[in-house]
Amino acid sequence: MDSIVQSDQRTLVIAPAFLTKTDESGKGYAGPRWTASSWITGLIPSVDGQGPGTFRVYQDIIQLLQMQHPHAFRQIIFAGHSGGGQFIQRFAVLNPIDEQLRAQGTDVRYLVANPSSYLYTSPVRPVLQKDGSFILAKPDLASVNCPDWNQYKYGLEQIPNSDVADSNEVGKRYLSRHVSYLLGELDTDPQHPLLDKHCAAELQGPYRLARGLGYRAFLQELAQQTQMVGPYSSGHKFIVIPRTGHDQKKMFSARCVAAILQDRPATENCSADDTPASQNGD
Repeated sequence: MDSIVQSDQRTLVIAPAFLTKTDESGKGYAGPRWTASSWITGLIPSVDGQGPGTFRVYQDIIQLLQMQHPHAFRQIIFAGHSGGGQFIQRFAVLNPIDEQLRAQGTDVRYLVANPSSYLYTSPVRPVLQKDGSFILAKPDLASVNCPDWNQYKYGLEQIPNSDVADSNEVGKRYLSRHVSYLLGELDTDPQHPLLDKHCAAELQGPYRLARGLGYRAFLQELAQQTQMVGPYSSGHKFIVIPRTGHDQKKMFSARCVAAILQDRPATENCSADDTPASQNGD
């Protein structure tokens, strides 16, 4: 991330560490821990009951900073890659503080890079066509054995510890938020060891790039249905990073990323640095 923002007198960089039971083993750490998957979902409390869901942690950090330094933050960027990208995308959909921060004059943005799956706000999924386009349809559950395909963390059904009541309003609210999606052109391995292979994730596409492009098609259709094409076109941007796989450093060092976050002109596809593409991350 230091290629996008650098900590200085004008910028504060915060990187929370959500530890699991295997982290810091034997080093005397007595704080809350989450499971390897529950921290990504954001809404499940820590396994030992000492901590809330990780979304709540983010909200508490922001609210504490706002209390200590009122009106000091002109922009807040939430960013994550891979598992962190999943966390940020779901936080972007569900958090209740975005509009409040913007009303106070703070520009709020989200940077979602190469997540394994996405949170859908309506019960449809993308189906890739021969010409490379997508259609959106409810899965044929008679041929796909996946009864929990639309449950959280993939859909809005059975969301834990949440008061989400109207999926249409959640979708419209999400379209009004500022989210940039970074997709690696080479993040196309359907057998990647860290790719989510749950049947509900497979219904979003065979690999990360396809799942990202399918989600773009979903948001485009959602914007048309809710008559929010304008806010969609300005607030949500999908960028394919050429010659890049599942590589956090290359994704965040792409030359156009800072421009996108700062509302400067940038092309749909942008160059990354010359570091060889790799397949690492979580």
